[in-house]
Amino acid sequence: MTEQHGISESPQLPTPSERHRRPLTDRDRTFLEALSNGWSVRHAAVHAGRHWRRFYTLRDRDEAFAKEWQEAVEAGVDVLEQEAYRRAVEGVDEPVYQGGEMVGTVRRYSDRLLEFLIRGRRPSVYRDTAGLDARVSIVLESAFGNGAPIRGDVVDGEAREVPHELTETQKHKR
Repeated sequence: MTEQHGISESPQLPTPSERHRRPLTDRDRTFLEALSNGWSVRHAAVHAGRHWRRFYTLRDRDEAFAKEWQEAVEAGVDVLEQEAYRRAVEGVDEPVYQGGEMVGTVRRYSDRLLEFLIRGRRPSVYRDTAGLDARVSIVLESAFGNGAPIRGDVVDGEAREVPHELTETQKHKR
């Protein structure tokens, strides 16, 4: 405590998250490192030697740990994205066997991973529904009680009645 003008200042009180903050253990660091390498929470927890629920509890109670967790997950996603890029663009050498002996390798590329990467970077251009006119046909009974069906389309969320020919049975009902 310091004194200014004869008045002693009280120390700054910790925030609630600082009060519950404990130093990271080796297991916590191992867990966060595994997450940053792209591992799942469960695999990272096994690697760290603890049950995965323990880490979720810690994340819920400790704001600083939760922030480090999120940063580790983001770093892990970057690692996984880089691996997807490598497999899609650079390819992976796979062994070729003949008569039980490896005789060479062939480079394989993943078109599917390339598709995911492109969709992720330009979703407005490469999404499944880009450029499609969504149309759903509907048939409703007339609300006027005459039993005549009303045919319609829903196009981009807007309902439109579609004219149709009456069947012989419908013509006789009128």
